Amino acid sequence: MRKALSVKAIEAFKPKVKRYEVHDILCPGFSLRVFPTGRKVFSVKYRYGLTQRRLPIGVHPRISLAEARNKAIEALRLVDEGIDPAARRRQLSMTFESVCADFIRQYARPRNRSWREAERIMDREFVSVFGQRDIREIKRHDIIELMDGAMDWGHPIRLTAFTPTCASFSTGAWSAASSKHRPLPGPSRPLASSPATGC
Repeated sequence: MRKALSVKAIEAFKPKVKRYEVHDILCPGFSLRVFPTGRKVFSVKYRYGLTQRRLPIGVHPRISLAEARNKAIEALRLVDEGIDPAARRRQLSMTFESVCADFIRQYARPRNRSWREAERIMDREFVSVFGQRDIREIKRHDIIELMDGAMDWGHPIRLTAFTPTCASFSTGAWSAASSKHRPLPGPSRPLASSPATGC
């Protein structure tokens, strides 16, 4: 079935005995699958090399039609550039938030009983600023600006909490995920407990 997908049309699609698929005429390759259980899943079909593939995008209504269509367009753009979007999805996420989560799980938690405090500081001072930015694009001066800002706040407790966590992150996650850049300010040593924060 081919149809211009719209929010109203999607709501009107009812489950049948067998799964069926509605292809969007506004974005060739983009479609919605309706399952007998009532589950509705967006996906995009594309040809990579000699193989036709399908990339699941998300379940309606957890993902909106507009967002799903944009993701389909982005996937098709990658195909035009010679990149398999399914393979790209499987690659390690290099967003700052993702790398911070890996740092806590793999580095801080096994070595420090106060890892939850380190996690809290990372979320407050780093993730809130850099979030979804690619960590490989963040340079030394970006972190120095954060440290300078901590000094400008004039809160000694906050600064003493911020600095050792920054140094720990430098020796833990940053060198592995961002080796093309210089390391962050801080000693190159294993994560050690600080009297102020335990991180």
